[in-house]
Amino acid sequence: MRAFAELCEALGLETSEARQSAYLKDFLSHSSSLDAAHALALLAGTWKLKPSLPPRAVKLLAERTFEPELFELSYKFSGDLAETLALMWPGDGVSGDNAPGLSAVIQSWQQTDKSEQINLLASLLDEMPRAGRPMLLRLLRGTKLPVLPPVFIWQALSEHSNQSAEAISQVWRQHPHPPVSLMRWLNGEAEQPITTGSVPKVHGVAWQPLEAEDIGRLDLARYAYKGQPRGMRCIVLRAENTEFHDLEGNLIKPPGKVELPNSLASGAYEGILCCRNKNRLLPAKEIERALGSNTQQCRWSFVPLGLSGSSPEALGYVTAVGLGADAIEAFWRSADTEAITLVPLDREAGLPCYLLKRPSQQVRAQVMHAEFAKGLTRPGPVLLSFGVPSDAAGGSLLPIGKALLSERPEAWRIVARVFKEHTLARFGPLRELEQLPETQMVFQLSFSDGHAAPRRKAGIELSDLQLEEFLPDADPDNLTVLKRRLGL
Repeated sequence: MRAFAELCEALGLETSEARQSAYLKDFLSHSSSLDAAHALALLAGTWKLKPSLPPRAVKLLAERTFEPELFELSYKFSGDLAETLALMWPGDGVSGDNAPGLSAVIQSWQQTDKSEQINLLASLLDEMPRAGRPMLLRLLRGTKLPVLPPVFIWQALSEHSNQSAEAISQVWRQHPHPPVSLMRWLNGEAEQPITTGSVPKVHGVAWQPLEAEDIGRLDLARYAYKGQPRGMRCIVLRAENTEFHDLEGNLIKPPGKVELPNSLASGAYEGILCCRNKNRLLPAKEIERALGSNTQQCRWSFVPLGLSGSSPEALGYVTAVGLGADAIEAFWRSADTEAITLVPLDREAGLPCYLLKRPSQQVRAQVMHAEFAKGLTRPGPVLLSFGVPSDAAGGSLLPIGKALLSERPEAWRIVARVFKEHTLARFGPLRELEQLPETQMVFQLSFSDGHAAPRRKAGIELSDLQLEEFLPDADPDNLTVLKRRLGL
């Protein structure tokens, strides 16, 4: 906890991104994976400790511990109730490795009943060294901490672990926070977490990627095919009890009853865990969040894609004869279909299994904001925010999402030059671009899915935005065209 307090203090006082990165990497090198994961989630603002400590509890503990008049005088001088309590608390606390760490404090707090919060707070203050007590109160009160942009964190993690910033960003975005699985991978304690961009492989059977134009080269009479719904790839062990496991073998527990096909006998099935919320099938990363909740709004189901010793027909596959461009296009017209799988009718023939993924959709969008990991002087990753005009007449730009620009030095130089000359405003590391004809920067972006999102300014949400190409002489698509393309 003291190390986290010192890191936050250094980050708050230091303006140099290079020195901020050095402080963060030093903290990571001396912290456990669990402490590092909680620290990064707090600094990125992607996670908050709940429940927070109410001000009334701080006041009650102060009244119980100190002379009221003395505390009131100190409070008037400090101006902050929690800070006054932390600075006045008697004793020097526990020194060295015996002091409670960040994750230990968080776990103790989350496991404590509300009626015992004051007693736990007193115990933590007794154990905490003086230098860590103000941060302890800030953490429990939910006070705002120094905020680091994700792109800055990804670059620091890349330099700390020698893994690519792009791979780190995929795990960061697609796995729950605090990012414990990410830190365990970077610290060599676990395998790399699976992301939606990886080729699935289960029980030694690999799904080989297949392009639509290559289907004609296959002997379709020897194959069967089936549409794969949107969802989370997993394994079902069907015996006396039914268990669900992710591809790493970890047990997962859907919060509701999962509908299974009646034809499933005992065995180990590879397939898709689906979660339907109202009329929409959730993508994998949203299912991961739903697994940790108690929501009753979702309907859960499992669609099997493979079983050792089972015939394709038993799992709903049909012969691939006649699987042409029209049939494939019919699959893509359904927003719920994520891919098409092809399996050999004769499992003993040694033929591979194929996975034909839905082609990514495209949009031309204009740069609105940027977060430079290494500033404007040295090339490095940049997290760009994109928008599209509200209508064909070129109305105001409405944000549609963010994408990472990395390993493209030419595009980086153009973006850096424009922001250096035309930054309209700065919000910490975030720069807002002045929108002028000469500052218009358009990129071709790809995305896997788009759906209505009434709470967002544009009214839509795009999943897995990726940069494809810089288009210096192009105009962005407008929102009307994009919604029509999505069928909204």
